[in-house]
Amino acid sequence: MKGKPIDMHVHLTTPGFFRTLGPFIDKLKAYFRADFGEIGIEQALREYEEAGVGRIVLLPIDASRLTGMPGDTNEQMAELQRVDPERVIAFATVDPLAGRRAVMELERAVKDLGLKGVEAPPAAPALQTGRRALLRGLPGSRRPRDTCALPHRDLRHRCWDGGRRRDQA
Repeated sequence: MKGKPIDMHVHLTTPGFFRTLGPFIDKLKAYFRADFGEIGIEQALREYEEAGVGRIVLLPIDASRLTGMPGDTNEQMAELQRVDPERVIAFATVDPLAGRRAVMELERAVKDLGLKGVEAPPAAPALQTGRRALLRGLPGSRRPRDTCALPHRDLRHRCWDGGRRRDQA
C-alpha cells in the first residue's frame, strides 16, 4: 500500500446512513447527480482497490439531532474497521452538545473500540458552540492520545498528540 493515495473522506452508505438522512436522501441524490444504494465495506474496498486507493478514512453519518433518527454508531464503525484494519481508518461520532458525555464517549471510542479520531458535525448554527468545545476539548478533560478531529467547513484539521494540540494545514 505504500505510495498509494488515501481517500480522506469516505461515508459508506450503510443502513444508518439511509435511516438518519431519510428525509434528505432524494435531495442528496439530486445534488450529487447520482442514484446510490446501500454498499458494504467489502464492495467499497474492492472498488477502492480497483481505483488504486490504498486506504480510506471512514467517517460516520449521524444526523439524529436534525432528523430524530439514529445513524452510524461507534460500534458499527469499529466493526467496519476490523474488516481490514490496514486499509480502513474509522472515526467516531459524538454529539458535540453532550458536553462531558461527548468527551467520555470519544475516549471510549478510541480506547475501547480502537477508532482513530472524531468527525465534528457540519457547522449547523445550533451545533457551533458544542462543536468548538469538542474540537478544543472541554476544560479539565483528558483528550484521547493521538486522535484527530476532522471538522467540516474548516480549513484545519486538529490532532491531539499526548494532550498537546497541534494544528495541521
